[in-house]
Amino acid sequence: MSRRCAATALLAVLWGPGAESAQPGIDARLCALSGVGIWYFYRSTCPYCVRQEPILHALASRYDIPVTPISLDGGPPPGRAFDGYTYDRGQAAQLGVRVTPTLYLVHPATRQAVLLSAGLMSAQALKRRIVRAGEVAGWVERELLGGATPDSSANTPRAAAVAEDSILKRMQASGRRLPWTSSKQSAHPLR
Repeated sequence: MSRRCAATALLAVLWGPGAESAQPGIDARLCALSGVGIWYFYRSTCPYCVRQEPILHALASRYDIPVTPISLDGGPPPGRAFDGYTYDRGQAAQLGVRVTPTLYLVHPATRQAVLLSAGLMSAQALKRRIVRAGEVAGWVERELLGGATPDSSANTPRAAAVAEDSILKRMQASGRRLPWTSSKQSAHPLR
């Protein structure tokens, strides 16, 4: 856990969620995500990926969330925000990736993936989606939040919460195994 996340978690325990942020508890909840990473599907010629990369890189750096860029066309990430990348090995087809950028929150230990976005997303919206997906999937270390419970109505729009719940339920019901990579090319491999 980074110093920033440790400080955020301590503030959440001492003064409750939202002690550090204007968004109630979002920083603490992002820091409390355990064992997750983000799969970033892109094409090297995608203009929206160029705009998504700095947002994704800043978020990943701030909250210690590893990102695995996955190339759909074999080229490097177009925004050059990430040093390493890996090639699509069937993950895109299995997950139904049709547009770029597409982001999935993944948990290698449980072999689960939850769709975060298909298309360009702002930093604030992406943070809310990551928190919601992590909480619904049970990947949040609650003890770091001092027993705090999420208030999903304050963190995401109702429609997004319903869609994310539906995606997670379908993934759990299917019981399918996803092809997980451990590419040596990736600068931010999934742990």
